[in-house]
Amino acid sequence: MVKLTLPFSQDGKVGKSVLTTVALQPGSWDTVVGELRAQHPSVAERIFTSSGRMAAGFALVLNDDVVHAGHPPSDLRSGDELYVIVTIAGG
Repeated sequence: MVKLTLPFSQDGKVGKSVLTTVALQPGSWDTVVGELRAQHPSVAERIFTSSGRMAAGFALVLNDDVVHAGHPPSDLRSGDELYVIVTIAGG
């Protein structure tokens, strides 16, 4: 299984110290995105664009390495850990 940790509940609500972990089948990035869209559509709608990339305001970490915007991982294997992080900018 691929473990995905999200910064909000499975129904898409953001809360103080809310983390949700979702187990997904290993496979291509598109397969994993599709599975998350099927299981948790409100969450997927917030974090992905229509093309399956990370939406603005979110960053993806795979096994402790930041995945650069526009370059999603090609294949995810059993034991991989994904984290979606809300990015904060300001000055």
